[in-house]
Amino acid sequence: MVSSKLVFFGMVLLILFSCGTLPRSVKENFTLCYDGHPRSKIDSVLNTRGYFERDFMRMSFFENGLVVYNFGSYEYKPDELFRVLSDCSDINEYKSFFVSFWWGTYSLCGDTLILQTTVKPASGTSFNGAWEDKFKILDRNTLEKVAVRPLEDFDESRMRTLNAAKSTIIGRVYKFVPTEYFPKADSCWLLKEDWFWCKNRAKLGLKVTD
Repeated sequence: MVSSKLVFFGMVLLILFSCGTLPRSVKENFTLCYDGHPRSKIDSVLNTRGYFERDFMRMSFFENGLVVYNFGSYEYKPDELFRVLSDCSDINEYKSFFVSFWWGTYSLCGDTLILQTTVKPASGTSFNGAWEDKFKILDRNTLEKVAVRPLEDFDESRMRTLNAAKSTIIGRVYKFVPTEYFPKADSCWLLKEDWFWCKNRAKLGLKVTD
């Protein structure tokens, strides 16, 4: 447990204090671009003031249309983390949260929730962090993962590895955990990226999904 926490903390520091370039393929395949408001009003079908969790894999949906996936903290439990994010009582944790983990957008299609997320690229490392995940909404408190695909170009070897792992990924059920505090996501690093905004994608030669 201790070693896994240290590995996690090391990965966060690497992402936080490094800067790299997002692959062109990620920008092209990230078609759920952002236009300043949610693509779908998911609070009509899901509880959102808190997080969904499965085996310490967590995700939260924000009122401005952003989602954070696979987040955590070396110092705080989730409810405590949301408290310090809400009142900015730990500025280092605040800055770290919004440049770490998988951030992106979500869209509702029938009873299926689609997420497209990516990590902030780190300098000097191979990029491995942009995904589209699909979840079936079982009820307001329960999501089941039904599909996953990379948003970056995978070679045959990486695709074989992903396909072999799908049997342990597909079918995972995430349960909702309510929290007393819930932060805003106005400081997410993606909001500073031109390619992320729908209004900029055409001039950058990137696709847009309505």
